[in-house]
Amino acid sequence: MRRRDFLTGVSGSGPSWTAPVKVVAVSAAVIAALALGCSIGPTGVTAYRVAYTVGREFNNVTLLQQQLIGRHVPANARLYVQPSCNRRAAKAIGPGDWNCNIYVYLPQANSVPYQLTSVEYDVSVQYNGCYKAQSPPAFLGGATMRDAAGHSVTNPLFIVYGCFNVL
Repeated sequence: MRRRDFLTGVSGSGPSWTAPVKVVAVSAAVIAALALGCSIGPTGVTAYRVAYTVGREFNNVTLLQQQLIGRHVPANARLYVQPSCNRRAAKAIGPGDWNCNIYVYLPQANSVPYQLTSVEYDVSVQYNGCYKAQSPPAFLGGATMRDAAGHSVTNPLFIVYGCFNVL
């Protein structure tokens, strides 16, 4: 008897790597295509949406702060603000850390009709459009302030939370 009589159906060469290599190559191609496909298409977090939302919310909390310190704020009052937001070392699109400068034009009684004041916020935006905006305490005060009655209250300008529609 010869060896080939006992090992019927088995070739003389070693195991084949062709099938596992093909499976790995196809899997890698599918994963790469999915990763590329997820980053293509519109994103709901844009510089315009972040700036618009942060500027609008800054207006609201500034008017609230003025009411808290005892100043009369007419109904539907608006500040003249121009927000500008950009990303740090990245494209101005998508979630992450943003830097927003809000230029506020304050009316003056002098010959110069408006005084320009710039407020800077560090904004952290999530993928769902929710954000946290915080300004340095030296600029807008600490986390608390005194209201018109002398009570310690939360400073509404210290940290601003909000969300916007990403669709």
